[in-house]
Amino acid sequence: MTDRAARLAERGMGIAAGAVLIGAASGKILAPLEFAWAIARQGMLPAWAWAPVAVALPWMELAVGVCLVAPCPWRRGAWGAGSALFALFTLVVARLWLGGIEAPCGCFGAVDSPAGPGHAAFNALAAVFCVQGGRLSVRLQRGRPR
Repeated sequence: MTDRAARLAERGMGIAAGAVLIGAASGKILAPLEFAWAIARQGMLPAWAWAPVAVALPWMELAVGVCLVAPCPWRRGAWGAGSALFALFTLVVARLWLGGIEAPCGCFGAVDSPAGPGHAAFNALAAVFCVQGGRLSVRLQRGRPR
């Protein structure tokens, strides 16, 4: 892979992953109470954590998404943070699905369908996608795109 092709691939990967995170964050930011209710229905956090998580998590998703889409000095860190977020979402969705909990996953706000294998697979693949984007970003910075 040429240096130019590697840069274009890394850029395209950043736009794709960032767009998913920005889209997911926007629904939660616009309806924090509904997202807090989705978190409550999942039954994984104590009641005191619902509101802080419902407010902080979408803004984290948005920040990471913007760093992946736009030129940003923290881009390499954003790849790692994106991987961590998608891995966390995979675990949450898998727990809901495998535990038979009929609660919305909250991926794109409170209006989501209940968690299922498709949600888990998407999040797991997105985590791997971010890991690969981060690896490519590091290689490019070191001057070795291959």
